[in-house]
Amino acid sequence: MKRLQHIDALRGFALFGILLLHAHVNFGVLAEATNEILVNPKLNSMASYFITILVRNKAFAIFSIMFGFSFYLHLHKGSLSGNNFRRTYTLRLLILLVFGYIHSMYFPSDILTKYALIGFVMLLLHKLRPRYILLLAFLLLLQIPEIIQLIKSLRVPDYQISSHTNPLIWEKMREVTKSGSFTELVKLNMGAVFIETWKMNFISGRIFTILGYFLLGYFLGRSCLLDNPAHCRKNYYYILGVGVVMYILIRYIRSYVGNSSGFSEESITIISSLLIGYMNFFMVAILFSVFVILYQVHIFKIFMDILAPYGRMSLTSYMVQSFLGVFIFYGFGLGMYDYLGSFLGMVAGVMILSILLIFSHIWLRYYRYGPLEWVWRALTFRTWDVPMKKEK
Repeated sequence: MKRLQHIDALRGFALFGILLLHAHVNFGVLAEATNEILVNPKLNSMASYFITILVRNKAFAIFSIMFGFSFYLHLHKGSLSGNNFRRTYTLRLLILLVFGYIHSMYFPSDILTKYALIGFVMLLLHKLRPRYILLLAFLLLLQIPEIIQLIKSLRVPDYQISSHTNPLIWEKMREVTKSGSFTELVKLNMGAVFIETWKMNFISGRIFTILGYFLLGYFLGRSCLLDNPAHCRKNYYYILGVGVVMYILIRYIRSYVGNSSGFSEESITIISSLLIGYMNFFMVAILFSVFVILYQVHIFKIFMDILAPYGRMSLTSYMVQSFLGVFIFYGFGLGMYDYLGSFLGMVAGVMILSILLIFSHIWLRYYRYGPLEWVWRALTFRTWDVPMKKEK
């Protein structure tokens, strides 16, 4: 099956967004910069606004959609070759789970372990008809756990939103990222932080949201909307139009609810959170459709394709950019958390991207797969004879 360049570029676009988000928050160092190099509140505020509107909860969503689409591609290739897809893909997910756990040892905001778990759920759902896939995706993206919370808050006058986090763990995490050793970080992430992070993802409903985006990606694959987007341009213009209208409408409703005196403070908090989630969904639709539409324009395609090798090596890129970020920002590394504000943190993220872009372009000039992609493939097929170098 011919590799789809625009898919790699779109995956790289999403991965870059994830990198910017993590760099903006110093890769999770829970401490303010006390020796900031560039003290410019306006620049920092602009950077935070950019991340909030265009990146936070959007980049990971697009990356998740791409994973769902990749599931479709693997399923399609498996059916074409006559291989036992379920057995092969199960092993592939187990290996991804190991990669994810290794990644979470040095960076707790891991998504690979979540992707692996949800991949098993996809194995149970992929035979549903496309319309049921789409319906289930939208139901999952409605944020049902928060809707249940909202109903409770409306029925119980003195309802209080429960905090399910353990502040002691995050205080320990703050100390380790500031002044601890790499060994201390790994020990903490392997146990308490790993469990706490998974608990928060289930309680908050984030796991269900990721599954919803997976199903959307799988639906895009089965409906052929991503195989040849040039033939589906009208569909993407329609998605873009609906996305813009709905985003503006929900944003207006949120401002109205925030100024309303007809709800309790707790109810307003939950309603606002729900509406932000819906705004994020429609912003994802906007960004996704804009990318696909602009990719059809030659001048934009040239620039977007720069991200393709980086996106093609997404496993390697994701794990390496986290390692570089941890080294740059954490106390046992360069300790730059104490010197970089929101804006310069993003600049550091762009520098990390530049390194990975150069590496991925050079690497894929000579090799078929990224380093970790090759290991993943070799372990999946249980052979080290997987061709690595390109034929001259």
